[in-house]
Amino acid sequence: MTWIALALALAAQAPPSPDATQWELVGDDDIATLSIDPARLTRTGDRVNLVLRLDMKTEESDGLRVLLSFGVVDCAARTRTVYRMEGFRMDRSLIDVHDVPADRRETNLFGDGPLDTAVFERACGRRS
Repeated sequence: MTWIALALALAAQAPPSPDATQWELVGDDDIATLSIDPARLTRTGDRVNLVLRLDMKTEESDGLRVLLSFGVVDCAARTRTVYRMEGFRMDRSLIDVHDVPADRRETNLFGDGPLDTAVFERACGRRS
């Protein structure tokens, strides 16, 4: 499952405006532009905490336009787990915040698509 598919499947709520952060572009596709918050990229061993921002190219039916995805990447296992989603409207007002309970979190392997590769390499460095 891609970050975008996972993010949309969990669809969200949110607190402070996503505009307050200095986002670093990761890439884009037909659905969204994906950025990462370099200030919240923290590593402990093979695990990296990160925050991704998806700027949707079109507004979703519930008004969703910006989605923040909080997760953990396991560099050794090449997996990711999302534990929180925050969704915003185009005016950056909060739609929803969704904390994923520990027993309901899904751990997914990174795919080989360009966005998955870019996120993995930004979080873990280049690895084979």
